[in-house]
Amino acid sequence: MQPVTDNIFGPPPVDQLGALRDQRALLGPLRDDVQAAWCRLVAAHVEGSWRSHAQRAYADRVHDLCRELQMVVRELEAAEATVNSSIDRVTVGM
Repeated sequence: MQPVTDNIFGPPPVDQLGALRDQRALLGPLRDDVQAAWCRLVAAHVEGSWRSHAQRAYADRVHDLCRELQMVVRELEAAEATVNSSIDRVTVGM
């Protein structure tokens, strides 16, 4: 039996599948961590009838961070879906 080596079309499907599964294993926990950070920020967000300039600026920045974290979560979910789709394609092609 010959060793598995790369060919002109890229790594063999077995290597691709392993790499894709490694990516998926990293994306899920990262997405969960970002989502948890978002939840902590949302829970810490406090509204009040009177706030100083510094409090308003802080609240605005927390709001901005929440929006940015939600965008990151969506991007990570899209990346995870792409990896899952790639895994399916490689598995069918084996």
